[in-house]
Amino acid sequence: MATSKNISFGFVLLIVVIFSCCTSFVLAKVHVSIINGLGPGNALYLHCRDKHTDLGEQTVHYNQNFEWSFSENVFDTTLYWCRIWWYDHHKIVSINHEIYNGGKDTDAFHGSCGDYKDRCIRKAQWDGLYYLMANGRFEK
Repeated sequence: MATSKNISFGFVLLIVVIFSCCTSFVLAKVHVSIINGLGPGNALYLHCRDKHTDLGEQTVHYNQNFEWSFSENVFDTTLYWCRIWWYDHHKIVSINHEIYNGGKDTDAFHGSCGDYKDRCIRKAQWDGLYYLMANGRFEK
């Protein structure tokens, strides 16, 4: 009888540990931010989405940012991409860019979120999109 109670207790304990690990993983939020670094008077336009969520068109003014949060899926395969555009002397500059890729961006050694695994910061400048790296610098 004591053995069956020990087995039952061990099984319940295992279930509780697994549930708490999975729950904290699923509930962890990732925050993505895109900063307009184009300069005063220059608006940045964004249209970001993933497979299930369309964040709509956004206008981001200089030194402002557009930010959203989401829970990474269990398989670490969440992928967000954005169409980003701005006006350069009455000419539209447009890029389509992968903004967040769960499998790559959260990798502490090679990911563009680096040590900031839950916070991915991007910055648009005239010559392209930069990523805030673990060393605190923006890199293209």
